[in-house]
Amino acid sequence: MAANKEEYSFRIAHNLCTRCGVTISPNKKMCQIHLDEASLREKLKREIRKNKSLCTRCGKRSPRYNKNDCQECFEKDRSLYPSKIKLYYNKKNNFKCVRCKIKIKEGAYCNNCKVRMCEKSKALRKNQKRLIIDRYGGKCFCCGEENIKFLTIDHINNDGSIHKRQLKSQKISLYRWIIKNNFPKNVFQIACYNCNCARALNNFICPHQQKLNEDSSIISVGIPA
Repeated sequence: MAANKEEYSFRIAHNLCTRCGVTISPNKKMCQIHLDEASLREKLKREIRKNKSLCTRCGKRSPRYNKNDCQECFEKDRSLYPSKIKLYYNKKNNFKCVRCKIKIKEGAYCNNCKVRMCEKSKALRKNQKRLIIDRYGGKCFCCGEENIKFLTIDHINNDGSIHKRQLKSQKISLYRWIIKNNFPKNVFQIACYNCNCARALNNFICPHQQKLNEDSSIISVGIPA
């Protein structure tokens, strides 16, 4: 239940969730349940704006080419960047977590924030992988495996190691690169780990395909009596 102005101020002053009034961690305004709800609403709002070809930040103007935000929001964010960096190092140099501001002994983040960031990163990678696999057919190109836990992204031209070294130098992940480049065609395919590894160990030909070719040759030539 939403609080009125007076109750809202009371909850803020006493580290209570502004939505339901339960005790929360310092420097937070809501409990984890309502934080997750707010995050989901924000994601849905940005998705709707993106589908309407509007800036995901303000929802008023068209976005920049191949970007999600408009030029005005980009310029505004860039103008605030120096002050954000100054605030970041001010917290860090005073031994405060740069996210929740609680006291820490060293580094930039407290243990709780490290755990949350790690969980968010895992969830992001999982969603990116699901999106990419769906766009490239949703199953192994060779054996037809559909369980995402068995699937991986395979370079069709067998240049995965070279490409990954290039991405490492650019400090960008493979998933992010594929999405950013609008899912390039004839570059990637979905393979299960068995078929992927077997291709690498068998001159880039999956043994499944090799067996099919051999069987086809026997049938076409005919089995001698």
